[in-house]
Amino acid sequence: GAIWKAAREVGGDFYDFIPLPAGPDGPRWGIAIADVADKGVPAALFMALCRTLLRSVAIHRTDPGKALARLNELILSDTKTDLFVSVLYAIWEPQTGRLSYANAGHNPPLLFKPEVPAVVLKEHGMVLGVSEQVTFNTKTFTIPQGGLLLLYTDGVTEAMDPDGQFFGVPRLEALVLGLEDWNGQHVASQIGSRIPAFTGEPDLSDDLTAVVLHRQSQSAAGAPSSREQQHGV
Repeated sequence: GAIWKAAREVGGDFYDFIPLPAGPDGPRWGIAIADVADKGVPAALFMALCRTLLRSVAIHRTDPGKALARLNELILSDTKTDLFVSVLYAIWEPQTGRLSYANAGHNPPLLFKPEVPAVVLKEHGMVLGVSEQVTFNTKTFTIPQGGLLLLYTDGVTEAMDPDGQFFGVPRLEALVLGLEDWNGQHVASQIGSRIPAFTGEPDLSDDLTAVVLHRQSQSAAGAPSSREQQHGV
């Protein structure tokens, strides 16, 4: 599931689901979420370029860290701007639950199990578009059956209420754990509706994006449990 809301008519956040060639364990998808360090038209144009370049490098690479390193090279060679972008890029194998990812300065993902505090995946490198000599470590793990992975931009956690309090990771964690339905799109939509309610303002101060991966679990009889009766992404 996914939610995307721009603070202005156009925005600098983006997410993408990229169909990749199948691997030995079945289908693979590239999953990206990114945040350009600006708003409005300049950020939107830079975002569109980054998304296009990412698709071009992702299709030929099975290592997310190497894909981000190549993307950084292309951004520096093809753009003449002082903008930069944070990107988390992952390769997801739905049939096994395996996910490999590399993080270029983006907000750390949250990995959930039902009724268990979230695990913060803190590994990250430098944002893209700043330095030529950068490398990115690729980390691999398996999303457990029934588990949920949440990717988000700072428009979620840095949303501010009238008293100057940030929405923050603890509130985001509590929101997800408090939901009975972990359908991917339902979780994303709940995040998108809670932020304006928290800020008390109809308009966003920053672009807001979230991507949710929910891996269903099956009961011993083969029927979905109550939390997984609807399909997530």
